[in-house]
Amino acid sequence: MAQFRSATHFSQQLSAPYAGVIWHSGITYMKQIEFKMWQLKDRPSIKEQIDLWLQLQGDCSSAWSSCDFEATGIKLLFRNETNDIDGKCLVIASIFLSDDMQRKGFLKSLLKYLVGKSPYEFIAFEDIDNPILLSFCKRNSFEPVSKMYPNSMLVHKSKLQSLSAVEFSY
Repeated sequence: MAQFRSATHFSQQLSAPYAGVIWHSGITYMKQIEFKMWQLKDRPSIKEQIDLWLQLQGDCSSAWSSCDFEATGIKLLFRNETNDIDGKCLVIASIFLSDDMQRKGFLKSLLKYLVGKSPYEFIAFEDIDNPILLSFCKRNSFEPVSKMYPNSMLVHKSKLQSLSAVEFSY
């Protein structure tokens, strides 16, 4: 179990899979190094990693402004803010899928999952250089963040609710 300097301020600890997480009055606390150790030791699914990061967004969103997630064939980098967007939003800053993961519905499934889980009203992609992903965004109501960042796309999550996708299970 992780040691915290101010452990007396915390009332209880969460059970697995978040063994290093401290919970107090509905707020979750965890140091970034503890998150990394959890990722390396337990090898959680992408879904478990995202769930915990979103949970850590509560009162700690500035401390958890970005986080990378990794599992077999998948690498993601999320942020909670980006250039030319006022306020917090869920930003997919980087996405890598191995060849055998591509064209299998991962992205649609991920977006549909995030619509239901994200505390933020907007979902964005930063600096898209993949023409297939850019086309996907345009077909699914994403708009450029600004004229200065035409390859960064943004959408209100309500516009993705009707997206047809299988359950996110990665």
